[in-house]
Amino acid sequence: MPLGPFGEIVGTTGTLDVLGIDAQKYKSKVIVPRNPKLLKGDEEGYKITPSKFMFDMAMDTEQKLANTHTMRIPQKTDLLDMADTSLQKFSQVNIDEPLFQPFPSDIFFQNFQPFQTYEVPFVLRNNDKVPRLVKVTQMDSPYFKIISPHDVGHKVGPGLPTTFRLQFTPEERKDYTHELVCITEREKFVVPVKAIGARAILDFPDDINFPTGPVKYINSKTLLIRNTGDREAKFTLSTEKPFTVTPEVSTLAIQESLQVTTEFNPQKVGDHKGELVIHYDTGEDVYVHLYGAAQDVNVRLDKNSVWMENTFISMASQKVLVINNRTDVIAHFRWTQFATQEEEDYQKSRLSQSLQEEELNDTDRFLQECISDPSLRDKLSILGRTFRNRKMMIDHDKMLFNDEVVKIEPVEGDIWPNSTFEVNVIFKPRDAQTYTRTVFCDITGRESRLPLRVRGDAIGPKVQFSFETMDMGNIFIGPTHTYEIVMANKGDIDAIYSLLPKSSIFGPCFQFNPAEGIIMPGGHQAIQIMFSSPYLGDFEEEFCFRGGQPEQFKVKFVGSVIGPTFQFDVARLKFRTVSYGFLNTQTCLLMNTSLVPMTFHMRVPGDGVVESICGTSDLDSTSDTTTPRQSVANGPPKEFEIIPASGTLGPQSELKVTVKFISNTIKKYENALVVDVANVGDEVLSLPIYAKCIVPTVIVLSPVLDYGRCFIRHPYEHIAKLHNDSELPAKYELLQQHLMDETPVLFRSPKPKGIIEPHSVCDVPIIIEAQALQEQEMIAFFSIFGSPDPPLPVQLMCIGEGPVVHIQPMDLDWGLVPVLTNTPKTILLSNESLIPAKFTAHMVRPKTVFKVIPPNGVIEPEKCIELTVVAHLDDSVRFHDKLQINFLESQTRMLPLTAYGHGTTVISDPPLTSVLDLGPNFSNRPLKKTFHLTNCGRRHQQLVWSMEGFSPLAKAKKEIAAYNPLDMKYKNVPPPPDIPKPVFKVNPNRFDMPPGSSIEMHLEGFVQTPSYVREKLLCHAIIGRQGGKELIMKVDASADFVSPLLDFSTKSVYFRVDKQAEDDLKPLIRELVISNVSSLALTTGLKLKPPFQILDGNTHTSEMEMHLNVGQQYVLRIEFNPSFKDDMHIRTIDEVLHITYKEHPHVDYIALRGEVYFPNLEFEKDVIDFGCILNDTEVTRYVNITNNSPMEVKYKWSFLIGEQPCAVFNHQPKVQVDETILSDETAMTIEQEVEVVVEDGEMEKIEEEEKGEIEPTKSALLVLSGSLSSSVSSSDVRLRRRLSLFLSTPLSGGSSCSNCPCLWREQIYLIQRGFLYTWMVLYFQVFDILPLYGLLQPGDTEQVTMTFFGHADIWGQAKAICEVEGGPTYEIMLKGEASLVDYRFDCREIDYGKQMFDHTCSAEITLINSGKVGFDYSALNMDPSLAKKPRPGVPIMVPHAGYIEPFGQQTLTVKYLPGVPETFEKSFRVQVAHFEPDEIILRGEGVFPRISLDLPRIPDANFRYQDWLKEAKAKFQKPGDVKLDGSPSIGAGPATGASSHRMMDPVIGQGDMCQIPSELDIQMEIERLAVQDFSLEQQQLSSRSDLHAPTPPLSNESRASSKTSDTRSSRKKTKLKAKLPEYLLDFGYVVLGATPPTHVVHATNIGWFPVSFQVEKQDIHHYGFHIDSESDRFRNLPGTPDNETVDFAVTFDPRGANLQLGPIETVVPINILNGPMVMMRLRACVTMPDMQISDDILNFGEVKCGECKIIMVQLHNYQQVKCDWNSLPTDKERKNLPNPPTVCPRRCPQPRDCQRRLKPVLLLYRRFTRECLTDSFNRGLLRRFNPGLAHAVSTRTVLTRTYQLRLTVYGRLNPRTDGPTQSSTRTMSYGRCNPKTVYGSLQPSDCQRDVATSRSVYGRCNRNVFLDRVKPRTALPSTGRSQTDLSDGSCTTGNVYGTYPNLVLITDAMPTLVWGTVYGRLQPE
Repeated sequence: MPLGPFGEIVGTTGTLDVLGIDAQKYKSKVIVPRNPKLLKGDEEGYKITPSKFMFDMAMDTEQKLANTHTMRIPQKTDLLDMADTSLQKFSQVNIDEPLFQPFPSDIFFQNFQPFQTYEVPFVLRNNDKVPRLVKVTQMDSPYFKIISPHDVGHKVGPGLPTTFRLQFTPEERKDYTHELVCITEREKFVVPVKAIGARAILDFPDDINFPTGPVKYINSKTLLIRNTGDREAKFTLSTEKPFTVTPEVSTLAIQESLQVTTEFNPQKVGDHKGELVIHYDTGEDVYVHLYGAAQDVNVRLDKNSVWMENTFISMASQKVLVINNRTDVIAHFRWTQFATQEEEDYQKSRLSQSLQEEELNDTDRFLQECISDPSLRDKLSILGRTFRNRKMMIDHDKMLFNDEVVKIEPVEGDIWPNSTFEVNVIFKPRDAQTYTRTVFCDITGRESRLPLRVRGDAIGPKVQFSFETMDMGNIFIGPTHTYEIVMANKGDIDAIYSLLPKSSIFGPCFQFNPAEGIIMPGGHQAIQIMFSSPYLGDFEEEFCFRGGQPEQFKVKFVGSVIGPTFQFDVARLKFRTVSYGFLNTQTCLLMNTSLVPMTFHMRVPGDGVVESICGTSDLDSTSDTTTPRQSVANGPPKEFEIIPASGTLGPQSELKVTVKFISNTIKKYENALVVDVANVGDEVLSLPIYAKCIVPTVIVLSPVLDYGRCFIRHPYEHIAKLHNDSELPAKYELLQQHLMDETPVLFRSPKPKGIIEPHSVCDVPIIIEAQALQEQEMIAFFSIFGSPDPPLPVQLMCIGEGPVVHIQPMDLDWGLVPVLTNTPKTILLSNESLIPAKFTAHMVRPKTVFKVIPPNGVIEPEKCIELTVVAHLDDSVRFHDKLQINFLESQTRMLPLTAYGHGTTVISDPPLTSVLDLGPNFSNRPLKKTFHLTNCGRRHQQLVWSMEGFSPLAKAKKEIAAYNPLDMKYKNVPPPPDIPKPVFKVNPNRFDMPPGSSIEMHLEGFVQTPSYVREKLLCHAIIGRQGGKELIMKVDASADFVSPLLDFSTKSVYFRVDKQAEDDLKPLIRELVISNVSSLALTTGLKLKPPFQILDGNTHTSEMEMHLNVGQQYVLRIEFNPSFKDDMHIRTIDEVLHITYKEHPHVDYIALRGEVYFPNLEFEKDVIDFGCILNDTEVTRYVNITNNSPMEVKYKWSFLIGEQPCAVFNHQPKVQVDETILSDETAMTIEQEVEVVVEDGEMEKIEEEEKGEIEPTKSALLVLSGSLSSSVSSSDVRLRRRLSLFLSTPLSGGSSCSNCPCLWREQIYLIQRGFLYTWMVLYFQVFDILPLYGLLQPGDTEQVTMTFFGHADIWGQAKAICEVEGGPTYEIMLKGEASLVDYRFDCREIDYGKQMFDHTCSAEITLINSGKVGFDYSALNMDPSLAKKPRPGVPIMVPHAGYIEPFGQQTLTVKYLPGVPETFEKSFRVQVAHFEPDEIILRGEGVFPRISLDLPRIPDANFRYQDWLKEAKAKFQKPGDVKLDGSPSIGAGPATGASSHRMMDPVIGQGDMCQIPSELDIQMEIERLAVQDFSLEQQQLSSRSDLHAPTPPLSNESRASSKTSDTRSSRKKTKLKAKLPEYLLDFGYVVLGATPPTHVVHATNIGWFPVSFQVEKQDIHHYGFHIDSESDRFRNLPGTPDNETVDFAVTFDPRGANLQLGPIETVVPINILNGPMVMMRLRACVTMPDMQISDDILNFGEVKCGECKIIMVQLHNYQQVKCDWNSLPTDKERKNLPNPPTVCPRRCPQPRDCQRRLKPVLLLYRRFTRECLTDSFNRGLLRRFNPGLAHAVSTRTVLTRTYQLRLTVYGRLNPRTDGPTQSSTRTMSYGRCNPKTVYGSLQPSDCQRDVATSRSVYGRCNRNVFLDRVKPRTALPSTGRSQTDLSDGSCTTGNVYGTYPNLVLITDAMPTLVWGTVYGRLQPE
C-alpha cells in the first residue's frame, strides 16, 4: 500500500475516459483514500492542539485529501419528489441519509499558489439498492470549476461511485469559500468547498505543565513564541483562573518572536487544569492544555497564641513572633482579621452596600437643597466624585489587620526562602481590662489562614477618695458652703482624672477646683468643693471621675436645703399610755402671723434638770454594760425635750416644734408646753401635755438551750424567746457574765439589749464558746428595763471538741528533678473545723535534701494552707525522706517524700543557657568568649563538647578517602560533598572536673561574610563510674557577624560652577559629615582622584586615614578644581570617594560630581538639507536653538569662506566690474539670474566621487557656473571653465588648498580677473539666515529661519558659523537642490468585473513620483467623509489627498459601491501639483448572490411580479440585443472565456433563435429587477434620513467620532433585505397518520460567486413541516461556471404537529448571506382515507348443512386519497377458528352428547382479502357461507383500513332430514359492533330440556346487554384475556356489572357474541 510524505496511506489514481474541452490536457495527481469511515454525528468536544494545527496547515491539497479517512452525512437543502424523476419511488436508504454519499464531505484546498490550477476528485457513491441519477452543480465562480464524468447523464449502479473533478484556480493567496450542490432523485445537499490561504502559525507547545508548588504562590513560565506561518498573526489569548496569560491581545509579524508569560496562581490545594485558547483572526481556535498542582508547604508560626505581659494603660508592651518559611520560594504574608477570603469579600460588599445607601441618602438630601438653592447643582459632581473615591478606596483596600490596642508590625511582607521572619506584636491598651484578639495570617504556601490569638491584661491607675459619701445635712438656701475632699493615687502610674459633667437640678450647684488634673504615683490632690443652692429640698448627688479604670470612681453628696418655719397647729399634745424609758414624740407647728421676725424660747414647767434615761439610747451600742437606773438623789429627771427650744421666726413664717418625752417615772402626767418670747414675756403661750407611764410584763418561753457538740473556743448561737403580751414595748437586757479562771463556757449575745414589741415574741441570740472538752453547763439572766421584779433565768448546755485537719496528698514524688535547682511541691492542709489549727512540720532525717516552708503555723477555720516542700538535689540519684506534721489538740501525720535527680551539676559563669547570644562582631575577625565551669556535684565528671549537625572530621575524611570513582560500586554514585565545618568551636573540647573543681572554656568563631550564625553546642559527660556518656547541655549559640556601617550626611557631593565671560575659574570646597553608627569602633581610609582632593587642615591629599568611635562624627572637606579642561563646553565629571575599613574588607563609596557651565547652545540639527525643490522657488527650514546653560547667551551668525568667517548683511554690496574684463554690453548686475551649469566631464567626475564615498563631505560652499553674459567672447570660455573648477573645489579646507598649487594659481587668476568677488556676491543669493544675532535666556528656545533660493537646476552647500560670546563656536552644514516635477499613474482605467452590488469594491492604483521634487495630489469633487461608507454610484479615493516624496510612490485605493445590480461606468479626476487633472475611469457590473429552486413561482397580491415579468420579457425582445443577464460583461477579467457559456447554452442557436430567452434567464432578470427596485427604495429612504440628519461636524475629529457612532448604531440595526417572488411547494392531499411525505428541493447557485444560505425553519414545525437539520445550512455553494446544486428535504408530518383535517399553509424564508430573501411557500391538505360498504348486514337466511350460499358486497372509495383495506383474520382469531366439521353418525346412541362435542363451523371465503381502493373506486366482495352442522351462526368480518369497518354476518342452519330428532331447533341471538341494530333472543322452547326457567339475552342500540338470572361462575371472556369469572364460589346471589369490548355468553344454547356493557343479577345454583 503506497505511503505519502507524512506517512499517511494514499489511494490509487483514478482516470476519466472523457473530459471536458478545457480539461482534456489536464492530468490530476490527487488521489482518493480508500475505505473512508462514515460519521453520522458531529465530533463534539474535539479541540485542536498547536501541533495538530501546525501539521494540518503544513499539508498541501494532496496531503490533506490523503489524510482524510472519514466522511459525514451532508447537509440537505431540499427534498424532491422521486416520482418526478424515477419509477423507483421508494428507497431503502434512510431519509436522514442521502442517496449518494459524497467523499470528501468537505473539500479543502490549501498551500496553493496564485494562478496555479489544483484539482480534487469528488466521489459520489450510490447507497441505494437500485440505480439512481445524480447531478452536481455550483454557483458561478471564476475560481472553481466542476469537470463531470463521461456518464454524467446515466444512472449510477447500486454501491458504485461516480467521480467528479473540482478544479481551483486562485488569483491570490487568500481564503475562498464555495459550495457544490448535489442533486439526487430524492434530495439536494451541499458540499462545502474551502480554500485556505495564508495562515499565521504560532509554535505553542501542546501542554504547559507547572511543577507542584506552594498554594498561593505565583509560578510563571515564559514562552518564546515564533510566527512560523506565512501571514501576520493577529491573535488573542484567553484562559481561566487560576491561570493567567500576558499579553492577551497581540500582533506578530512573520518569522518574528514574542514572549508569552503564563502564570499559575492557585488559591486551593490540589490539581488544577485549564486551557489556553489561542484565537486567530482567521477564525481558528487552538487549545493548549494547562496543568498545575498546589500543596500546603512548611510555612508556619512558631506559636499560635501570644500572651502579652500585664501592661499599664498609655504604655505598650511588645513580643516577637517568628514566621518560619522552610520552603524554597519567597513567601508573602499579610495579617488580616478575617478567617477566610469569603468573609473578607463579604465585608467589602457590606461596606460597598453601606456606602451606596449613604450616597443615595446624601444625594436625595442634596437634591432637596438644590430645589431651594439652584446654584448648588453645579456642586453635585463633587458629591459624586467623593463617593467614587471612597468606593475606589474600598475596592483597593487590602483589608489588613488594624486595631487600636493590638498592632502587628509589619502587617505584610515577604519571607526569603528557608529563613524566618520576626513580627512584632505590640500591645498598647487604653482601658484597664482584658483584651483578646484573633489575627489571621494569609501567607503563601498555606491554603487556610494561620490563626494567632493575642491576649493581654491592662492595668490602670488606682485612685481613692478620702470618703465616698458626704452628708452635708440641712443647708439654708442662698449662702455658699465650702468643703474639701482628697484624692489619692495608690497605683504605679500617673492618674489622669477629669470630672464628668452632671445635668441634674443640684448638679450645677457644685463647683470643683481643680476639676481635672494629673496625680503622680503615691501623690494626693485636694479638691475644693463649693455649694450654693437656690433650690429647696433634699438632694443626693453622685459625681463621677474618669481616670483610665474600667469603672469610674465616684463620690456622693447628701443633704437638704431648708428655709425657716413657725406656727402651732394643735390645741394639746396627747402621749396617752407610754412604756417606761421609751422615747415618745409629738410635733406641732409654731406659726408667726406677724410681719416681723420673732425670737422665741419653749419649755415645760415642772420638768427636771437631770438627763432622763432612754431605754433605746444604748441599743446601737456593742457594749454589754447594763443600763443604769434613775436615782432620786440626783433630782427629778428631765423627761421632755423641745426641738427647737429657741430661735427667731421670720415674718409670715412658721416653725415645726418637736416634743420628745422619755418617762422615767411610773405615774400619770398632766403638764404644759409654754413659749417664751424675747422682750415680750415668759409663758406667753402654753400647750397642754397628757401621758401615763407603766412597765410591760415579759416571760421566757425557752428556759433551756442545748447547743450540742461545739468546737472549743468557737462561738455557737442559739435563740432565747421572750414573750411580751402587753400593749406597749418592753426593753430587755442580758446580764453580764462573771468570769473566773476556769469558766467552762463563755456566753454573749449580739443583741444583749433589745425591744420587745407589743404582743410579740422576741428572739434573742445567745452565743457560747466552749473552753474545755466534754459536757458543760451555764445559766444566763435577762432583766426588764424599769421592772422591779428579779431577772429571768435561761440554762445553757454544750459538748466541747478539738480541730479537724485533712492533708492532701499523703505522699510526694518529684520524679525527675533538675539538679542544683529548688524544685518545690505543695501539700494542702485543709482545716475542716470552725476553729484555727496550730501545726509544726519537720523532716525525719537530720541531713536531707528536702526542706519544708513554713515549718509551723496556724490554719484558719475552714481555710487551707499550702506547705511547700523544696527538693534541692545535688546529684542525679534517688532520694527518700518523711515529713512529720504535728497538730495542737489533734493527731500527728507522716508523709513519705521521693525525688530523682536529673541534669548536670556543672554550672557556668557567665551562664550557658539554652540560647546564647554573643552579640555583634565584625566578619573576617575571630570571635572569642571565655566561660568558667564549676562541678557542684558529688561525683567526678569528664566533659566532651561537639557541634550538632557536624560529623567528626576524621570520619568525614575517611569517607572521602574511601570514595574511588574507578571502582564499579561507585560508578553511579556521586562524589561525597565537601566536609562541612562549623563556625563555632570549643577550646578545650574535652576535660575532667572533680567535685567542686573549676575550669575555663573558650568559645571561638570566625566567618568571612556578614551573616547571622546560629549553631548548637552539645556537651556530653561521663559521670562517676558510668560506662557511657550522656548529654548534659545543649546550647543554641548565635552571633551577628556584621560589616562596618557609616552614616553619611549625603551619598553624593555636588559641585557646580557657572562661568561667565568675565569670571575666572576657582576651586570649590564642600563638607561631608561621617558618623559611625556601627556597634563597634572603626578605622577608615579615604581615597579619591583629581580633580577632587581632600583638605586635611591646610594640606591637600588624595588619601587619608581616621579613627571613629561608636557614635563619633567627622567633618571631611573635599575640594574641586573646575579648570581640569581647557575648552569652553559644559563639562561634567563623576568620581567616587573610596572608604575602606581597617577591621573589615568592606568598601563604601560616595559619589562626587562636578559641573562647570559655560554659555552653550544646543542645536536641533547640525545639517540642514533643503532637499530638492521646484525651480525658481524658495524653501524655508527652521532650526530650534536652545540655551542649555544656566546663563544668558549672546550669539551671531556668519558664513565660512576659506578660513575666515564672512559676515552676512541684509543688503548686497555694489559690484565694481573692471571694464577691461567685461564690456558694457556684457556687464553683469547683481540682480541678473545665475544659472547652475556643470560641464559634462566635471559632472561625471563628481558623480564618480559621490558613488565612491560612503558619506560625501564636500567642503565647497557652492557649485556655480553662471552665464555671465550672453555675448562673452570665445576667449572667456576657458575662464568660465576655470571658474567652474574653482567653485567646485574646497575654499575653506586649508590643507587641500595648500596641497594644490595649481588651484592657487586659478584662484589668483580669478581674483585678478574680478570673478571671485562676483561669486561671493552671488553666494548670498542662494542661502539666507535670520536672525543674524540674538540673546537667549537660560532654558529659552529660539527658532532660526534658514532659506534656500532654488534657482533653475541648481545644487549647492555651505557652512554657517554660530559664534557664542564666552562660549564655543558651532558649525551648521547647509545643502539644497532645485529641479522639475515628474509623475505618472500605473493605471488610468479600473475594471472591477463582477462585484456584489451592495458591497464596496476596491482597487488600487499607484501614483509614482519619478522626479526629484515632491508634490501634493488630491481628488476633485470628492467628500473625504465618505471613505468608510461610500454612497452608491459615487467613487471614493483613499487617501483623497496627500504628499509624495521624491522618487516615491503612493498606493491609492479606489472604492466604489454600485448600489444596484447593473453594469456601471464612472470616472473621477485627480489633481497633481499644478498640472491639469487626470481622469480615472471605473467599469464593472453589480451582481448579487442568488439561488434558483426547482419549484414553480406564484404571483404576489400586489401584481409586482407581473410587472417585472413584462419588463424582463420586453428587455429580451429588444432588437439586436444579444446580451443576456448573467453573461460576462466586457472587461470582466478572469470571468470571461471558458466560463462564459454558463447561461448561454439555452439560447445558443441560429438566426432568430438567439433572441428567444430561456425561462431561467427571465426569472433571473425578474430577480434582478426586484433587487434593483428594493435598492432604489432603500437609497431614497436613506437620502431622506440624511436630509433630516444633523449638520455634519466641522473638524476631522468630530467627523470621525460621528462616523464611529454611526457605525456602532448600524451594527445594532438589522439589515433589510429584498424579498424575491415566492416559490410554491405543494404536497397536495396527505393522509393523517400515514408515512410523512418528503420532497427534495434542488437549489442551484445561478450567480457568479459562491453563495451561502440558510433555510429559516424555526416555526414551521408547528405547521407539520420539517426540514432536515443537517441540510438547512449551505456554505460556499459554487456558482459560475459550475453552477452547483444542493438538495434539502422537506417533510410534512401532520400527526406529529397534531393538525386537524383541512388545508395548511406557511412561508419559509431562505436567508442568503449578503443576498436577498428567497420565499418558499409550503402548502398541503390533511385528509383521511375512507370507504363505504353497500350492505353492513349479510343475512344468509336458512342454509342447509353441506350447501353453500354466496352474497356480493360492493366497496366504494369516495375520498381524494387511496384507501388500503384487508379482511384477513387476526392472530387471535386464527387461534379461535373451529376445527373442520365432523359428521356425526346417524345412529348415535347419545346424539345430544355428540352434538355438544361437535362445534359449529362458519366457513367464510373471501374473494379479495387485501386490496387498495383508489379515489372513487368500487370493488365487489364475495361472501360464501358453507355450514357443516345444523345450527345458527353469527359472525363478523372486519375490513381493516385506518379504522375498522365491521360487517355482521349471521344465518340459520336447518338440519338434514336424516339428522338426530332429539335436538330441537335453536335460535341464536346476536349483537353488533355499530349502534344501528343489536337484537336477538333465546326462545324458551330451545332450552326447556336443560333449564326450567326462561332466560333471555337481548341487545340495544346503546350496546348494553342485560343478563338476568345468570348462574354463578358463568364465564364471560374479554378481549385479550382467556376467561373472567364474574363471581366467586362463595357467592350465592348478587349483581354483576362490567364493560367488555367483546363478550361471549356461554349458556346451554349456542354461544352468543355480545358487544357493549353487560350487567345482570346472579341467581343461586
